[in-house]
Amino acid sequence: MAHLARTPSTQELLDLIGTFYDAALDPALWPEALAGLSRLMQGAAAAISLHDTSDNSVRVDVKYNVGSDFERAMTSNVAINPVVPSVWYADLDAPYSAAAAVGDEEMRNSLWYRRTIGPMGYHDAALTVLARSASRFGALSVMREARLPNFAEEELAIMRAVAPHIRRAVTIADMLDARTLERANLAATLDRLALGIVLADGDGRIVHANEAATRHIATDDALLRVDDRLAARDAASARDLAQAIADAASGTTISVPRSGIVVVLKSRAGRDLAAWVLPLDGGLRRELAAGFAARVAVFV
Repeated sequence: MAHLARTPSTQELLDLIGTFYDAALDPALWPEALAGLSRLMQGAAAAISLHDTSDNSVRVDVKYNVGSDFERAMTSNVAINPVVPSVWYADLDAPYSAAAAVGDEEMRNSLWYRRTIGPMGYHDAALTVLARSASRFGALSVMREARLPNFAEEELAIMRAVAPHIRRAVTIADMLDARTLERANLAATLDRLALGIVLADGDGRIVHANEAATRHIATDDALLRVDDRLAARDAASARDLAQAIADAASGTTISVPRSGIVVVLKSRAGRDLAAWVLPLDGGLRRELAAGFAARVAVFV
């Protein structure tokens, strides 16, 4: 199958992933991040949506080059969208072509196509599922103009490389539930968040812990502060946490292994915690690191 996208350099992928992580903290950057992904994939528009299925609310809803008419057409015709069933069976971080999943002929002959993407000049979409659980469902889509070939493996490979990081960024944005972090009052802003956040250096020394994280350290038996270092009471959890912090501090966002980004902190009392370790290496994260001399952010 013909393809259009060139293979991006490692630095281009790093820059793009960094922008997505920055957008998790500064929502104004979401369109820029989506535009960057679209350019690399030779797409024309992109969108991310994350829904709370318990109350049907929208937790994250960001777009690039999606006009109001197109959005209304997609929303009003979602019940007849032939692509929707495929999304429910797709694996996380496993991008695919909508046209390939449904079939070119079936898609072009569908009422949904004639009411939505056809009149807008689009045909194929590259999709990846970002969340699918009892409480969350979310996906990322990149649209391609009908005059171009469908998305091929080369373009899907680009999305596959960044999909886990986009999923993490969307999850962090959901957890933080923040619109903008006020840079001048960052410590106060972090303290207002219900989520525990610890900023640490490369050796795990705590340089800032918000109020929620401090409560975890003071009242839980899973998370500890030992000689100014973030630690865990359970020996295996402590080793995993130290390794995750070291990996995040020494590497970059793209080199952090999936197994090292989330660490389960075992508790003797049965109240286990999860530590989400993220490098501080770009954009807002660089400013955060400069303000607190931090290399790593740990969400608890």
